[in-house]
Amino acid sequence: MKLKEIVAVLQDLFDSNESQDPKRKAALEELMAKLKKKETKLRRKLNNADSAEDKAKYARKLKIVVAQQEKGKEALGAMTT
Repeated sequence: MKLKEIVAVLQDLFDSNESQDPKRKAALEELMAKLKKKETKLRRKLNNADSAEDKAKYARKLKIVVAQQEKGKEALGAMTT
C-alpha cells in the first residue's frame, strides 16, 4: 500500500464518529503496523540515498509517516479510555 493510500485510510478512520468501534480499532492497528514497516523502509532508503534530491524526498515522506503514526497513537489511546 502506498503512503498516500495509507494516509487516506487513516484520515477516514480519524474522521469517523464511531470511536469505540472494534473494527475501527483493528483497522487502525493494522495501518499502524504498515506505517511502521514504511518508516523502516524509508529510513533505510534515506540512509542509502546518494543525491540530495533523493534524501530530501525520503526525508519528506518519513516526516509524513511519523506524523501519521503520532496521530494514530493518539487515536488508539482515545479508544482504550
